[in-house]
Amino acid sequence: MIDIEIEIREKLNGNPIGQFKISNSKWSSSNNKENFNIVSEDYDIIAKIEKSLIIHSPDEIDNKTPIQFLINPEWNLSQVLLLEEQEYTVEYKSEVDTDEENIFFSFKKYNSTSFKNIYNDFSSKKYVASLYFASYAGKVDLDIFFNGKLIDIPIEIRSKKMNYYDDFYKIIEDFNDFIGLTFDKNAPTNLNFSSAPQQTTLFEKYLFLKFLFKSEHLPYTVEYLSQNLYSRLEDYPETVPTPFASNIGANELMDIASNSANFFEVKNKFRNSIRKNDKNYLPIEIIEKNFKDNIDIPENRFYKNFLELIYARIEELLIEIKKSDDEIQNKNRHFDITKDSYVKKNLNDYKNQTINFLSKDYFQEISKMDYPPLNSQTLQKREGYRDILKYFLMLDIGFQINWLNSDTEGSQKKLSRLYEYWCYFKLIDILEEITNDEKGLGNILEISEDNWSISLDVDKRSHLYFDYDGCCIELMYNQEFTQTLKSDFYSYSQIYKPDYTLAIHINKKCYFLHFDAKYKVSEGEGPKKEDIDKMHTYKDAIKHTKCAYVLYPGKNKETEHPEKTKMITYLEEKESLLNSVGACPLKPGNLQADKECLKNFIENVINEIIEEQNASLIYKLIDIKT
Repeated sequence: MIDIEIEIREKLNGNPIGQFKISNSKWSSSNNKENFNIVSEDYDIIAKIEKSLIIHSPDEIDNKTPIQFLINPEWNLSQVLLLEEQEYTVEYKSEVDTDEENIFFSFKKYNSTSFKNIYNDFSSKKYVASLYFASYAGKVDLDIFFNGKLIDIPIEIRSKKMNYYDDFYKIIEDFNDFIGLTFDKNAPTNLNFSSAPQQTTLFEKYLFLKFLFKSEHLPYTVEYLSQNLYSRLEDYPETVPTPFASNIGANELMDIASNSANFFEVKNKFRNSIRKNDKNYLPIEIIEKNFKDNIDIPENRFYKNFLELIYARIEELLIEIKKSDDEIQNKNRHFDITKDSYVKKNLNDYKNQTINFLSKDYFQEISKMDYPPLNSQTLQKREGYRDILKYFLMLDIGFQINWLNSDTEGSQKKLSRLYEYWCYFKLIDILEEITNDEKGLGNILEISEDNWSISLDVDKRSHLYFDYDGCCIELMYNQEFTQTLKSDFYSYSQIYKPDYTLAIHINKKCYFLHFDAKYKVSEGEGPKKEDIDKMHTYKDAIKHTKCAYVLYPGKNKETEHPEKTKMITYLEEKESLLNSVGACPLKPGNLQADKECLKNFIENVINEIIEEQNASLIYKLIDIKT
């Protein structure tokens, strides 16, 4: 068993308040423990944990160890790191008199399905509960009330199937890049950008801001643009004393000649003076054309507007948090929130960063945006500006997507559904590369007529068609196969609905290649046996099926070339991929190698089907002739 003990003391006098103990029984421990501080302004919070569980940076985070402790919290991660799909026992031993309802307050308030109270021993002031996070990644608070104040210990729940710190954000970024490409290709000139009703949770909004304010994202972009702000050279008229005029052309000479009141008489005859009535004259002033760099242009107005939009979103979240705090205070009149929560502290930090961004001198010269210049090549292609456009799409479009339909409850299924969508987009990418035929999201993406809002309807049957070497390849999302005999989508036993189906149409026949996205892996980071079994079911039950494969966020490397990904294949015939089942890793953190492997596999299967059908057609022609 491994555990972490967390002791809470008053900062001023050192009096003990209580102690948490989080333990996991499926891991051995050496009991070689050390003490470390957990960051807190108002209390002394000390964690006691064994040395082998200590990490110093996000690079050391794994997806196997049930408990890890991050010494340095500079990466916006909680210091206590737990793992999804692991069961934990949480004990709290109070050193002060307290009511049972004040222990594990947030879990009880939000009626969390991850939390289960086991027993309370009031005589010894000991409270025991279990925690289990099923397919959930994010933050939770382990908290208690003490003297009307909330003492919270933020905990990070890591994913077992992917790197939470990098891969999860990579999925979000990839998704919004894909939305952005669709948006660019069809960008109308006049859009109503009033915000559509938000479908996202407060956690998702915060998660986006956390991604945005990573040092390599928005802060880096703002710093880059401060040094490389785009401007346009514009001319303007300037009145200057004649001796200082340096840019006199035909228009300036016409202005001089037409303004007689601007002349003064000179006694000496100058070569360039104007002679009139035997007298010499020179203009007092000349209006000449000069040039300057103008930064008050549509692209910079868009940039400024985006930062103002970020500031407004942060303010909205802080207001929502205050509302939540007020609700707690109304329920418990002795509760006085004087200590900012972890999320609230980060939001205030993001707010201050945004204020610093907007306080840069050059923004004083940039006026309010009157229209979004979305067709601007500068905005779409110039370094720095294209990042601002991408972030804008993520904020105002990507996170207005209705990720979950009504049959999915809460955020505990969010990662598996998100991975399913992501795999779908990658399959579209692969087919576009194989066929050189761009399609985009097809009819699964719905755009409203009155507002620029997007919904992703997973119940809608999406069909995309690609042309390849004389045959048609059809990509279907959630296509249903039934026992209807005359149907093109026939299953002789049960009703099946693979996540994605490739239909290869050739010689008036149709053959299927099925994929299921499974957000789960085995102990060795391979596919689960039951998922491979499901592929056998697809192959056997669905008529005209040639292959069925699992997509999973794991690993399978080539022995001789570890930088390359290897398919897991179970072949019915040794020399052919047809009539096979298996699995292919598809993981954000190893996307290039995984995607190349899957692309080669799909292309090889399609080519084998084409060759098989062409050979069959040749044999038929030979039979007819003979």
